Amino acid sequence: MDDRSDIVTYVEATCRTDPNYGLKEYGDFGNVIVYRKNGKAETPVIHRAIAWIEYNASASNPSAASIGETYLI
Repeated sequence: MDDRSDIVTYVEATCRTDPNYGLKEYGDFGNVIVYRKNGKAETPVIHRAIAWIEYNASASNPSAASIGETYLI
């Protein structure tokens, strides 16, 4: 997966108005992602994509420039 739009979260797959409604992978809604934590060769992490959260630092600190980061949980 190269892009955020390539991942369907549990929230998206269970929302009747979302175009990805009903998508299931490995027995439940949303995509499952397998990755190596910090790129290390340890046991990989298996994670079901639950939701996207967008962090906006300027919302809690109005004097800061608009800084945004998106996280997958």
